[in-house]
Amino acid sequence: LGDDGDYEGLWVEAIPEQGFRRCGFRFTREGFGIALAALTAEQIEQLENEPNLKVERGIFSSRVGERVY
Repeated sequence: LGDDGDYEGLWVEAIPEQGFRRCGFRFTREGFGIALAALTAEQIEQLENEPNLKVERGIFSSRVGERVY
């Protein structure tokens, strides 16, 4: 996005308490962000349509612990 280290990505949280695996990732209830550039269009579609995951698109900062939106 800009030179400030922000990137577009998905924030993904597992709905099952024990977590959930999809597209080569293990997701937890705490969730984590994945840059869209690190995923294929097919993986993005699979993640966004998986009922065991809560997925939000957003703008994230490369600075630790900072979520921009």
